[in-house]
Amino acid sequence: MLPAAKVDIFERRHDHQGMTCTKVAQEARCSPHSVYHVAYVPARGTLTLDGQIDRAVVECADVCESSPDAHGRDGGPLTFPLVARAPAPAGIPP
Repeated sequence: MLPAAKVDIFERRHDHQGMTCTKVAQEARCSPHSVYHVAYVPARGTLTLDGQIDRAVVECADVCESSPDAHGRDGGPLTFPLVARAPAPAGIPP
């Protein structure tokens, strides 16, 4: 079994324009958009954090079920905050 994993998701905001993904993560490391903790994924399994259905599902050996091993910030319930829509580049209609 692999150790638990923490996944931080950062949103590229207007003030991050021109920055690499790594630089955005470094600059916003104390205020990520979303934080997820994954305690366990079975061998050869796939965990999906699905914001459309607001839950974590694990697939293994052709079986798909909800996962009790994924948590939100500080071990709380999963939440899936909306990511802001980026403005359209100049000359391209929204």
